[in-house]
Amino acid sequence: MIKTGQALKTFYPNMIHVTCVAHGLNRVLEKVHEIFPEINKLVNNEEKILLKSPHRVKVYKNIMECELPPEPVITRWGTWLEAALFYAENFNKFKIFINALDEDVQTIKKLKRIITSASIISDLTLIKSHLSTFPQTLTQLETRNVSLNKQIEIFETIGESLKKINNEKGQIMAHKFNSVVEKNIGYALIKKYNDCINGTKNINVEQQPAIVACYKMSPITSVEVERIFSKLKDILSDRRHKFSAHNFEMYNIVNFNSIKK
Repeated sequence: MIKTGQALKTFYPNMIHVTCVAHGLNRVLEKVHEIFPEINKLVNNEEKILLKSPHRVKVYKNIMECELPPEPVITRWGTWLEAALFYAENFNKFKIFINALDEDVQTIKKLKRIITSASIISDLTLIKSHLSTFPQTLTQLETRNVSLNKQIEIFETIGESLKKINNEKGQIMAHKFNSVVEKNIGYALIKKYNDCINGTKNINVEQQPAIVACYKMSPITSVEVERIFSKLKDILSDRRHKFSAHNFEMYNIVNFNSIKK
């Protein structure tokens, strides 16, 4: 994508290629997933014991008095973290539920060992204390018609929160965040333009002021493009064999109006 952006700059000299910051945050979450193996075991094994087991689900609902835990999905951002936050908020009830299962099943035995370990309490506390805003941040970055300044503010807030974690895991997460930012070359330039737009810093830029002002509402995520893909997939379906130019125009108008709402 970076090479493609550089090639397109020949035809669109004012274009700035910025790697989607929402995808960048997801890369940080992948590192979080990696450095908390005990929570990962907890999430994976819990999913197994409730799968195709109506009896355990009934026991779960009687004790927990809440919905089933969120299921992590690879293609959906932040779902693993949402599951971890669920256990942080309902850990004591979840312990009661696991201890109530007296079946001689290997997965249940694993969960009983995990919930009694000291590290799981520490890890869940750390995630709840410092990473609970991540899912909300991703949702905010997916919102339409957000100013460039607001998007940068949301993204930078995560970086500042990671710097406040004073342990080895916090350093790993902060390093990953910094690595994502450093590799995003266009982000540094768009930040300079944002400072000029807001008048917070006196920075010399090569562009004309009128052009810099045009970046006020620039998106730094590719979420809107992802939404359009589903529309294009429907339009370009193999089932369409007689799509007249007039109908195509009307179809696009209907889809455009639905996107703008």
